Amino acid sequence: MSYSIPHDEITSAINNAIEKLELSHIPSLFEFLEEISIMESGGSPRGLPEITHHTNNPFQLMSSAVNATKANADGGVPRYLQSLHEKISQNTSLRQPWIAQSYNEITSNTNMGAICAALYIIRKSQNLSRWTIASSMQARAQQWKDHYNTSADPNGTPELYIRKNTLHVNEAIKVSFPQQKLYEAKELDDALYKPLHQAIVASEFWTYENTYDVDTTDINTILKNDVDQTEAAEVLTSALNNFFTQNDVPTNAAVGSPDPAINPKTIINPGHPNYPNKIVIGGNQGIAARNNKKGSSRFLMNLHLGTFGDNFSISDINPTLLAQNIGKLIRHELIHLYQIESRRKNQRISRLAALRNYTAEKEIPGGNDDRSAYLDSKIEIDAYAHEFAEELLADHGKDQAIAILRGDVKLNDLNQSSQFHEFMADDRPSQMVRRLKRKIYGHIMALADREIYK
Repeated sequence: MSYSIPHDEITSAINNAIEKLELSHIPSLFEFLEEISIMESGGSPRGLPEITHHTNNPFQLMSSAVNATKANADGGVPRYLQSLHEKISQNTSLRQPWIAQSYNEITSNTNMGAICAALYIIRKSQNLSRWTIASSMQARAQQWKDHYNTSADPNGTPELYIRKNTLHVNEAIKVSFPQQKLYEAKELDDALYKPLHQAIVASEFWTYENTYDVDTTDINTILKNDVDQTEAAEVLTSALNNFFTQNDVPTNAAVGSPDPAINPKTIINPGHPNYPNKIVIGGNQGIAARNNKKGSSRFLMNLHLGTFGDNFSISDINPTLLAQNIGKLIRHELIHLYQIESRRKNQRISRLAALRNYTAEKEIPGGNDDRSAYLDSKIEIDAYAHEFAEELLADHGKDQAIAILRGDVKLNDLNQSSQFHEFMADDRPSQMVRRLKRKIYGHIMALADREIYK
């Protein structure tokens, strides 16, 4: 499933549809259309439990729905549809009337798809059982089920509608990082390597229940943010927070369990690329925004623990490798945390203000930016440089790692992470690759001197 359309493009198309159809007077129409798009096609191209992009035909319009926006089965066009068709002709650049637009033309164009979804909702609300769009998400979830969703969809439930839309509206502000001005992160403490790994291994979190069940998976509150958690996720959260407290790491951890109904790729079985030792599938360093007091805010590290499928065998897990992989992800996010802290101290402002300044300066890749904007981000390069240095040292040792950076070994011959190959690809800008290599070299030398990886 390809999530290729940024969510910002969907909201822009919805606004365009409401404007062109002159429907701004209808309460909650925008919210209903946005929620429908999230329910029908929302997901993450990175496989994370968040809604950032959509598949093609984002409103999942079927031919019967498209036809219903044009005319009745007998060919007659209701007066209210005639009026909307006229507005389309007057307010858009379409060369043909709406009834002449083909199914493929409508569903392959985001703006036309949004217009069609709005027309379909108006059509359905004007039938014999007339209804108005509800003001609450819970009530709109039932309206979606009753009037929009096909009855042939056994998985289309109001509960899933609410869960997916709640997933999109996350109370934690996700921290992205700038492309221009750099505030260096401090060197990570030795405790964040082997002692962290030992704490993860000692928790034995993977031996606890880790299958997702809507009825039994707990919803816990961490810094006023609701988090779905299996028992394994709860145990890992507790272990990490105890470790962070004991070692003065200025963040809380929230290990969440992604709902497989939203993203089936988070279920891990043999054959999955994360099986068996990369079951923490991603994360982001956030700020628990609802915990603000006078502009300050506490850090919250969100980690995503994939759930076990029917064929997952915990006997296949190597606890040491599992802990090392989790540790690398945590250290990557902590580098971002300390970069935010460095700017906070340098400018004598709050953490939240530092993040907002980055946003105001447009240094953060937006939802409509392509992948290159993320790959070119200097602070992402710095964080990945540390991660790649660890990866090369662990896999090859110091001398061979340096030989790889010098080009003595062909990158295509290396079985490194997909991120490593993506950042080091031949088609990447040479100045970005040189910067990355310099940073990796510096981390390799520092980590070797400290004997982090012997």
